[in-house]
Amino acid sequence: RWKFRLGDLEERTRWDDYITAFDDALSKCSTADAPWYLIPANRKWFRNLAVARIVADTLDDLAPVYPIDPTLPEDLIIM
Repeated sequence: RWKFRLGDLEERTRWDDYITAFDDALSKCSTADAPWYLIPANRKWFRNLAVARIVADTLDDLAPVYPIDPTLPEDLIIM
């Protein structure tokens, strides 16, 4: 729950500084190899869906495969 305090008015005067820092953090820290994602968290179901989608897409892009065990018989079928 959001609670209002008088100190919030003072903090609001720094909004532009916060947004600049936010933009800097995203632009300087998010890379192609280690991307950052903005996940809205005020709805748990949507947060969970967004994170699950990112994880699923990332795993699809990796295209993982089971390693082949050379000690297994050649006619063994793994499904």
